[in-house]
Amino acid sequence: MEVRTNDILKNLNTNEIERILWIDAEQGKCYCIQMGINKLNINVKLLEDINNGFEEGAYTIIPNDDYVILFEENLNENRKEKLENSYNIVNMIDNLENIPFCFVRKYRGKFVKQAMDKYDVSEKCIYKYLRKYWQGGRTKDALFDKYNNCGRCVDKTYTKKPGRKGVAGSMMGDNIGIVIDENVKKVFQDGIDRYYRNNDKITLAKTFRNIKRDYYSDKLWYEKPTIYQFYNWYKKSIDKDKMEKDRKGKKNYQNNVKPIKSDTVYDGFNPGLRYQVDSTIFPIYLVNRIDRSLGIGRPILYISADCFSTKITGMHIGLEQDSWSGYASLLYNTIQPKENYCRYYGIEENIEELNVDGSPQIIMGDRGGFLTKNSDMLVKYLKISTEYAPTFEGQAKGTVEQKFNIIENMIKSDLPGIIMTKYRERGKKDYRKDAKLDLYEFTQIVIEAVLERNAMIMKDYPLEKELVWAGVKPSANEIWNWGIKNKKGLLRKEPEDKLRFYLLRHENASITEKGIKFKNMLYTCKLAEEELWFSRLNKNRKIEIAFDSNCMNEILIYHKSTNKYIQCKINRKMTSNDIYIDRTLEEIESYDKLINFKEKSIYTDINDQLFAKGSEKRNKIVKEAAKKSGNNKIVIEDINENRLIERKIDNEQNTLTRNPYLKMDVKNEKEYKNLEKEMEEDEEISRSSRSFFNKFIKDNITKNK
Repeated sequence: MEVRTNDILKNLNTNEIERILWIDAEQGKCYCIQMGINKLNINVKLLEDINNGFEEGAYTIIPNDDYVILFEENLNENRKEKLENSYNIVNMIDNLENIPFCFVRKYRGKFVKQAMDKYDVSEKCIYKYLRKYWQGGRTKDALFDKYNNCGRCVDKTYTKKPGRKGVAGSMMGDNIGIVIDENVKKVFQDGIDRYYRNNDKITLAKTFRNIKRDYYSDKLWYEKPTIYQFYNWYKKSIDKDKMEKDRKGKKNYQNNVKPIKSDTVYDGFNPGLRYQVDSTIFPIYLVNRIDRSLGIGRPILYISADCFSTKITGMHIGLEQDSWSGYASLLYNTIQPKENYCRYYGIEENIEELNVDGSPQIIMGDRGGFLTKNSDMLVKYLKISTEYAPTFEGQAKGTVEQKFNIIENMIKSDLPGIIMTKYRERGKKDYRKDAKLDLYEFTQIVIEAVLERNAMIMKDYPLEKELVWAGVKPSANEIWNWGIKNKKGLLRKEPEDKLRFYLLRHENASITEKGIKFKNMLYTCKLAEEELWFSRLNKNRKIEIAFDSNCMNEILIYHKSTNKYIQCKINRKMTSNDIYIDRTLEEIESYDKLINFKEKSIYTDINDQLFAKGSEKRNKIVKEAAKKSGNNKIVIEDINENRLIERKIDNEQNTLTRNPYLKMDVKNEKEYKNLEKEMEEDEEISRSSRSFFNKFIKDNITKNK
């Protein structure tokens, strides 16, 4: 094995370590200095012996770890002058003219004496410089003073409190106080573990008071450790990162303390590769579009952003609380062209800058409304991979998180109803009463802010070398356009109908004889009627549907035989559907819950009360009838004849030629009395005629028999 100057050799037999100072190739020898000792010991070795030692396994080369990196600019004048002086002394002895004689002891004395005369230093000092210089590899930094190794105290014990005297010590003539020995350190550690480590509400000062209460309550004041001693021990002995993780929790540590190892631009090396999506409750109060005197609370802002260019590629503003319905609208806006969207909100200028269309390769979202069964449709049918950021780790999708702060800071000073700092503090006015904007107007403002943000120059964007060479300005629009032209295009087009179907919510509905039933609503379509889906033989069959929860007037179903998506509309001929037309799913579910509640509570109470009253009246009539009947036995032999007689009597009583209830409509009192008298006479005649008639019928029936 070939050796070189400055190689460090280790003799595996004797464990001696030597550095090669100079190699004489002509004579086949080298000069080596012994390492690890404070004595100048230089030996001459044959190169042949060293090579044989490598072959026999007696020698090995070890790395040089004992070196100093020197920055002379950071040194003060005194240390810089001392370093320069020692280097000049060594350089007078070790130079091209004196090599290799300076390594030989009998010649070296002459050079040392010349240096002593010139620089007025002792022989011992010069040999110290030479030893450090040669052991350090014959470089200037080997002569640097190692003050960083000074002042260390290893296992030093104290009998009295170290440090300067305090006020009490000065007055009492002695430095009173206790020494922080191993026992006191153990007490401190126990107190930290018990009170401070897993409780982020307690302070170090309160922890120290608890320690004194538990361990030093029976001691005098000068027999207790001071809070400064406790603080000093804490700074030296406790790992702050680990303590923060234990006190705040793992999630808080990952979100606020954990180091950031890469940025999102690094993860998205092409435009359209990875989008980040998120939602937030925007701090502004809005009014109702129909009645502007009614407040509707705060809107939910959904945003998608490209990781490569940080460009905002889609947005949606609604009232859904972090739900798939909101994310579906966001993704539809992100993937589809946005000309019609901008024009609907009255924006005509620069809309081509927002007109980013196409589906990305990967979408990253939160484990909230984005993590649902519906998001699996993106992977299964649209070939869009989904990623979910860990809980409470906002830095995992920092690109989109910062967009909310940027947009809020851009527009909040200009908007009424915005929530500023110290909201609802005593003496502050209620921002809800300042609301002036509705959802449509607020969306206009946010679109303009997004256009402005995409065109802004970013100060902290990490430009790639290709972007610098191409002279691209660090704005989201220019970086996006450059990436689309010069990097691999990763956006993919999707048919609008297919996109809508897979982004809609999917649930099961039932096929009944009245139609396709979903949430008490009934739907129908021409194909279903032609194929007799609603036959009573097919009732209660389940079918998967897709729907937009913002309006439940129609649903979509997949028909396997035609391989198409069929649109089913709400059946307006069904009176039960009238209340559900032009309503959102949230409104329908709220209404159904209200009806269900009333049926189980209010309506049940009303029916129970009516049943109780009716039952009481029925029981009263039955009791009176039983009282009239007495203990008479019912004769059932002539039941048919008795039925015939009763029917004749009933027909006479309820004949249409007379109205026995007419007296109830007479308002004049005289007419009422006259009528009452006539009625009594009629009843008497009727009773006599009835008895005669009964006798006549019975006689005839007997004769016929």
